[in-house]
Amino acid sequence: MPLNSPPHAIHGFARDAEWRTARSSKTEAVFTYDLTDPWPYPGRVTQIVELTEDALTLRLGIETYGDSFPAQAGWHPWFHRTLDGGGDPVRIDFTPAWQEERGDDHLPTGRRVDPRPGPWDDCFGMPEAVDVTLTWPGRSR
Repeated sequence: MPLNSPPHAIHGFARDAEWRTARSSKTEAVFTYDLTDPWPYPGRVTQIVELTEDALTLRLGIETYGDSFPAQAGWHPWFHRTLDGGGDPVRIDFTPAWQEERGDDHLPTGRRVDPRPGPWDDCFGMPEAVDVTLTWPGRSR
């Protein structure tokens, strides 16, 4: 695989590709990316972004066309630590079942460990569903 984050090929190909808008409305947008070379398996990645009065819901999935294949989808969430005008920094609340141990090369070692305190640039296991809350105290949640 091409090294798209040298010295690793870790960020996949959809991040740098053009996505197709499958549908959109005032509260929802659906985007798809058909897997293609250099990815060796046929399939599609779909993102669904839904915004309601009190929540932002993000869903990401991979469909296979035929045999299953090794793949993982996820986001690198980056948020402003403080909102315009200042205030207390964001608080991130989530309860992962485990954290993937990170090696000296920044890749997962294959060992699951108890979640460690942040800051993070790590992978976490949330087998029941990803449930994360960002709170900017007194401003937004």
